[in-house]
Amino acid sequence: MRRTRLLELALVVAIVTPHAARASSFAAAAGVESFQAIGGSGSRAVLGLGAADFGSADALAQAVRYEDAIVGAGWSFTAGGSARLAGPLRARVRATRTLGDSGFRAWQWRAGPEWRFGERATLGAFYERDAAGDSAHTQGVVSEGLLALTPKLTARAAASWATGDASSRMARASLGGIWRAAPHLALVADAGWLSTQGTSQTTFPIDGSGGGLPILGGASRTPGTASRTSVTQSSAPTLLLGARVIFP
Repeated sequence: MRRTRLLELALVVAIVTPHAARASSFAAAAGVESFQAIGGSGSRAVLGLGAADFGSADALAQAVRYEDAIVGAGWSFTAGGSARLAGPLRARVRATRTLGDSGFRAWQWRAGPEWRFGERATLGAFYERDAAGDSAHTQGVVSEGLLALTPKLTARAAASWATGDASSRMARASLGGIWRAAPHLALVADAGWLSTQGTSQTTFPIDGSGGGLPILGGASRTPGTASRTSVTQSSAPTLLLGARVIFP
């Protein structure tokens, strides 16, 4: 059984893998993540995930325990995968269910094309829609890329733009890297810029993936859900730091 370099690197950032050259590949990871955003708000996460790559298709499952500065603590569960369409082009989908300890509930869906260029690079462009109750909805676009610079160092870049209600907007760009510090340890760091306008029910991100969109909009009217929101109209730097232990 052979794992590609990007299979392992993709696992540490919760992005599923390029195809293995021969047999199917399986791997798992556990890690921690901290994200700091505008005004000192942020989120922390402990996560576990597993991925399987069968060449023409792959799959990912992830569980995250998070603490968010706005909605508090909770769990998120993600499942997703991709299928090869033609040449380097694949179709990828992902769904995340968020369950807050204080009643916050949300769904996040993502779908779009992804291109894999051998074992060195991936590039994806996705539409994402998030929903928390009846009044907090977010939709936008997310672009992510990975480029293996050396056997131990991979660069990654991401950009996203989203809208919530009539007055809520968000734009973010980041650039960072993944360093294979030891055979089973990878360290992740991203620096970026985040601009928000209006209200937000969550900081960015809360799913432990290093990507995705915050949930924009007013307080949810759904019974039993959290009603706390953060009103912002600011632009400031962001920093994401993480570590992953990879198995086998």
